[in-house]
Amino acid sequence: MTVKQRLAFVVGVVVVLIVAVAVTGRDAERTVVTATGPRVGGPGSTATWYCAEGTSNPNGRADQEIVLGNVGPGRSRAVVTVFGGSDVVPAHRSFTVLPGRVLRVPVAKVAAIAEPGVLVEVQGGATAVEHRIRRGTDTALGPCAREAAPETHFASGTTMKGAELWLALFNPFPDDAIVDVRATTGDGARAPGGLQGVVVPRFTRVSLAVHDLIPRVDLVALDVTVRRGRAVAEQSLSLDGTDGRAGLAMSLGAEQARTWRFPMGLIGSGHQERLVLANASNHNVRVTVRFALDAAAAIEPVALI
Repeated sequence: MTVKQRLAFVVGVVVVLIVAVAVTGRDAERTVVTATGPRVGGPGSTATWYCAEGTSNPNGRADQEIVLGNVGPGRSRAVVTVFGGSDVVPAHRSFTVLPGRVLRVPVAKVAAIAEPGVLVEVQGGATAVEHRIRRGTDTALGPCAREAAPETHFASGTTMKGAELWLALFNPFPDDAIVDVRATTGDGARAPGGLQGVVVPRFTRVSLAVHDLIPRVDLVALDVTVRRGRAVAEQSLSLDGTDGRAGLAMSLGAEQARTWRFPMGLIGSGHQERLVLANASNHNVRVTVRFALDAAAAIEPVALI
């Protein structure tokens, strides 16, 4: 299998409801962290969420709103803080979320800032925090992060004509951060100077236009390493339809794991599920993909080397 084939394996899915990906390699004996999504705090707890991507200024590239969903039995209080840089006083607004309700908060109503970093503190209830970005008629929705990680990874992106691939780095902490970003493509690793030693000042969000630094590449995986300090990384991808693909997507950086589970696949004629695998290490990795169906049918596991 070629380097490009190892980087991206595309699977068409018709009736898949559960996809499990198991990864093994030379260092399989090491302790690893199971990949999980952000967790909602329990009743009476306090939870902090970090929303990195999005804009809140007029005519911004990704207009953002915060989505608060209270799944607990009691009301919760959410304080939304918008940071605009180390020399800007943060803006705050407090909201009450009733049990079983969803509250949407446009970030522009808290502060109109070109590069907003948003921190949400939830008290007294089991409330999930997501955010939605909008560009033209396209929207993307995803969870905000619960913590900063020293290393995060994004397996899928593109910088072909008509694509904008943005990496948002948010530092809501009192010390400056320094971040290095490495890209893996079908032609190998790339580390352009504009992605190395990126300074993210305290209480600041920095956006990197990956499509300008690594242009015209069909598939780009990003590895983000925080050299000093702490930061939250999030990626967005906008496609304008130039190459036949159109839409908007947003994703949090993921930590390394051995097993990944995806509980839902696309169903019906004309749909396709894409599973993208990125190997940024210097050795081969063995991957097994298993499927679970909702019908009396079976798909044999797919083994990749």
